[in-house]
Amino acid sequence: SSGINAEWPLRPGANHRTRLDWMFMWSVTGRARWSALMKIILRGDLKHLPGFGWAMQFGGFFFLSRKWASDEKYLTDKIRYFTTATEPHKLLIFPEGTDYDTKTKKRSDAYGDKEGLPHLDYVLHPRTTGFIHCVQELRKGNVPALYDMTLGYPKTLPDRGELDLITGTMPEEIHVHVQRFDMDDIPSEKLETDRWLRELWYKKEKSTDCDSALIPLL
Repeated sequence: SSGINAEWPLRPGANHRTRLDWMFMWSVTGRARWSALMKIILRGDLKHLPGFGWAMQFGGFFFLSRKWASDEKYLTDKIRYFTTATEPHKLLIFPEGTDYDTKTKKRSDAYGDKEGLPHLDYVLHPRTTGFIHCVQELRKGNVPALYDMTLGYPKTLPDRGELDLITGTMPEEIHVHVQRFDMDDIPSEKLETDRWLRELWYKKEKSTDCDSALIPLL
């Protein structure tokens, strides 16, 4: 099914096509009254950004060290806290772990070569370890659904990040497609969840072309 409602709990996630993804997502999630309670999983160093980083810390965002030995417990504790909180919070995760650019595509291709996976032109291979752990913990918190959201830029792609924001070079239009997955329809076994996520990413890769960029939210 497609569409957004304000049910809780639920968990959206996203691929990271540009550094401005989050800004365009706010306009969509705001329509479902998600924005005020949205928590985003980010790189740990971003919490030190003057102004923005401090605000995100006050907002309860997740900051990862990218060291699984410490991140595993950190994610567990944070997810358990928010899934038992009085207010209905939402969690946004970027399974790729970074935004798409020339350097990250090369790293993604190298990973694909090592693991026997295909090269991708519009998305990066997702980092499945953290995603699988999040799904497992969210099941324990009785999260009923996961949303897949695709943002398409048919004209201008804001791929220069903050520079596009400063110069006002914004997309003339953004196309949005939303699909809901019941948690019961997502495999519970780790290897099957890994395969499920990768297959979803391959579908996004095949559905795009040179005129648009896709941002799937899980």
